[in-house]
Amino acid sequence: MHASSLENMRKCYQKYIVGSELEKRNPLKVLDVGGADINGSYSEVFSDANVQYLGTDLAPGPGVSVILDDPNAFPLEDNSIDVVISGQMLEHCEFFWVVFAEFVRVLKDDGFIFLIAPSSGPIHNYPVDCYRFYPDAYRALAKYTGCNLVEVWHDNRGPWDDLVGVFSKAELAKKNADNDISLALTANSKAAIAPTAFETVQGELPYIEVLKLLHESISPENYLEIGVRNGRSLSLANCHSVGVDPDPEITYELAYNARVLKLTSDYFFELATDPVLQQKPDLVFIDGMHLFEYVLRDFINVEKVSGPHTVVVVDDIYPNHPEQATRERNTRVWTGDVWKLHTLLKKYRPDLTLVPINTSPTGLLIILGLDSKNDTLIKRYNPIVREALHKLDKPDQNTIGRVGALSPSADNLRQLSQVVARAKRLSLPYKSQAGFFDCLISHGPVKPVDASKQLAMSVVVIAYNMARELPRTLRSLTPPIQKNISVDDYEIIVVDNGSTDGVDETLYHAISPNIRIIKAEGNSSSPVAAINQGLALARGEVVGVMIDGARMASPGLLHRALAASKSSPQAAIGTLAFHLGNDVQMKSILAGYDREVEDELLSTVDWEDDGYKLFDVSVFAGSSKGGWFDLPAETNAIFLSAHNWIKIGGYDERFQQPGGGLANLDTWYRICDNPGLNVVMLLGEGTFHQFHGGVATNATSSSWDQFNKEYVEIRGQSYKPPKNVNVSYFGSIQDNQKPSILESSFKSLPQSNKLPTSNIEVNERPFNSKFPPSLLSEIQKGVMRTKYRDVPFFKSPLDIGIYYQLLNKASAKTIIEIGSKFGGSALWFADTLTAYGVESPKVLSIDIELLAEFTDDRIEFITGDAANLGEVLNESLLQELPRPIVVIEDSSHFYQHSTATLNFFHRYLQKGDYIVIEDGVCSQLSESRYRTYDNGPNRAVRDFLLAHGDDYEIDTALCDHYGINATYNPNGYLRRI
Repeated sequence: MHASSLENMRKCYQKYIVGSELEKRNPLKVLDVGGADINGSYSEVFSDANVQYLGTDLAPGPGVSVILDDPNAFPLEDNSIDVVISGQMLEHCEFFWVVFAEFVRVLKDDGFIFLIAPSSGPIHNYPVDCYRFYPDAYRALAKYTGCNLVEVWHDNRGPWDDLVGVFSKAELAKKNADNDISLALTANSKAAIAPTAFETVQGELPYIEVLKLLHESISPENYLEIGVRNGRSLSLANCHSVGVDPDPEITYELAYNARVLKLTSDYFFELATDPVLQQKPDLVFIDGMHLFEYVLRDFINVEKVSGPHTVVVVDDIYPNHPEQATRERNTRVWTGDVWKLHTLLKKYRPDLTLVPINTSPTGLLIILGLDSKNDTLIKRYNPIVREALHKLDKPDQNTIGRVGALSPSADNLRQLSQVVARAKRLSLPYKSQAGFFDCLISHGPVKPVDASKQLAMSVVVIAYNMARELPRTLRSLTPPIQKNISVDDYEIIVVDNGSTDGVDETLYHAISPNIRIIKAEGNSSSPVAAINQGLALARGEVVGVMIDGARMASPGLLHRALAASKSSPQAAIGTLAFHLGNDVQMKSILAGYDREVEDELLSTVDWEDDGYKLFDVSVFAGSSKGGWFDLPAETNAIFLSAHNWIKIGGYDERFQQPGGGLANLDTWYRICDNPGLNVVMLLGEGTFHQFHGGVATNATSSSWDQFNKEYVEIRGQSYKPPKNVNVSYFGSIQDNQKPSILESSFKSLPQSNKLPTSNIEVNERPFNSKFPPSLLSEIQKGVMRTKYRDVPFFKSPLDIGIYYQLLNKASAKTIIEIGSKFGGSALWFADTLTAYGVESPKVLSIDIELLAEFTDDRIEFITGDAANLGEVLNESLLQELPRPIVVIEDSSHFYQHSTATLNFFHRYLQKGDYIVIEDGVCSQLSESRYRTYDNGPNRAVRDFLLAHGDDYEIDTALCDHYGINATYNPNGYLRRI
């Protein structure tokens, strides 16, 4: 008997006997036609005490109680049997229709026939092999004998591809229930198991920690768990997730979008209706029935609904003692024979990537590279199960000793997570990463983790044809030039991105023993893939990336970055960039600056004794032109925890322009824009660019247009530098840096704004208010923390009061808000209009990216661009809105958007309507990031009134309600007259 046949007979029993009147009948007479026990018998399915089991066959043998003289006639009375069963017999019966008529003759009127026969498979003579069967054959049998075919199904597990039929004399409806939980309850329960001498456990790290890391690195959208128990592992999921368990006992709090289904996994997959299956799970944890055939079926069913980057994790692959690996549970710590899965997948599915991990208590197996079209396991299901049950008896010492298991050290798990996340993000086949996995496992046998060997930092340096520059860079990154850090604390990973000028590894190793030279995979002129390769190999808790190996480092760079990283687990550390020479190199090379000039320049300062002297022969790079207290557009030494590099996904490998194009700017922008990271800029440290003929810094013509075109293709918009970022500063100042610190401080003060528009006026009214800068700065902090009905609501307290006056004064019926953000102000405006008694108030709130997480019948959130409002607001809509209207321009605060909004609504505003231009106060806020707006709102108001001053007036009663322009919107409350 093959395994799928036994499973199908059990399925028939559960669907049609359990819970029926037949189950209670005593005796329940069961006739097994062809019932000789050959590699198993159905008697284990029909094993209750009330069952009278009759096995018939042509010859004596185990399980045979009735020997047939004539295969076509049973020595039994009519209507004498409750259940007739037969499997693997019909194909050997020359006149099977005659035999089946005997089934029907002896069956009672309320009984069932369960018939299993092959639809394919090799010839096997017992003593003959005559037929294979299809559903129509069973229909013909029912028609021939006058019985009813209640249900028929085809099981495509090979090689036999069983056809299963349920017949009855009475007309019955097909049963839907197939959720047998009894076996799972019996086998998995440890309630009645007393502790034994075999309860030992091994493992370096609890399995739950590995699952947690996989959730964080993969960030699955859909998660499936087979075997939920108390919900501990399911509680890790923060996505659409479903747990399947026949008897869950949930004690852990689950996410709002997690569901637990009280089903067997077989029935769950047979239904195939769950949304998680239809959308393809990203992560699957199999911890169900601890018997090989069950976990094999679970894996087969998962693979059928998997995507190419589905990650499967199987628990219990390492028993700690042979007694824990028995198929019948005798110990509280019990793995059953799940361990066989690893062995047999290696044999039958070499295309899969299998990563066993030495976790406690019983190990994990990570399976990658699933292929939903691969049917090897389905077609060979029965031979595989037979091999598992009859040839793999007990786990050997290699299994018990976990030989070849990956040690779950922080380094190993980080590298594993990086590669898994990278493959998913870039749609790379896991097979392309096979070399990494083999290397990882071969270097990670089971051994105690020595925490003292853990590296504090890794620095990834990318090099291409830098035989002159790279040695200087490496010397500057290592002692004695680098101060307060030991070579034992960190490593430098130099990834050579296809250099053609030779890489002298002996020279680099002579500089410092902690330098590793890695050859980049592939052949790309972009360094981005090389960076991610370095990130995947990094062993440090903190990892720095230098995209350009021609950049020397100041002496405290690594020590300060490491110290800053300890200020917060979410610290993202950046540095300013400098160019060697007396001008940025894009300009200086036009005046003759080259390698020889640079070599002579460096010889004038003793930088190898005091690396801080590099500041004496350098200038701020263009990206850092704002000085020490202005957030740079990019940073050429970025430091994050290894964990956070995984979370942001490393560098985006779609950037394929030479030199990476805008990849480094993009990475820095994503870091600054990530609310889960805290940006820290190092004071007193930096990197120094050497001339090397790079495609960006040392090119005589700009490649910006080409780079930005690629950026637009990837991000959907032109590149803009990060803004509105809260920055912390860490470090100390050297004497020779004091002039640049003073200059940077001067630049950051409001009065130092050198823009010609900083002191503009309109109608003899200045735009500046009399707020002291220190007070305004503190008010702004409160504004950014303000919420209304638990929704962020970035309005100053003064303007909240002014808006109360405006809405009452104007008797406004409609608000049009350009710039929704999280929707807090839209909600406040709607509530205020309602409080003022406006019937059916209307708020239109427009933003290029809608972030509101609520709905309100009074508010319509519209996706739109302030620069192109005509695309979302047509004339008929605007004319139909209840008047008066108040328009509030609160979008980007850039001149072009404020101007576009003013000009657009000028065509539609009527007498008594208002338009408010918000946040002109930005020109007075001291933080350097507000310089980015270039006084945009105020300039837009001034220029608009110069053009349309006869049609509008500044409502000074509102602007000066609390004092002259004591508002965030100076001269910004405009009334149509």
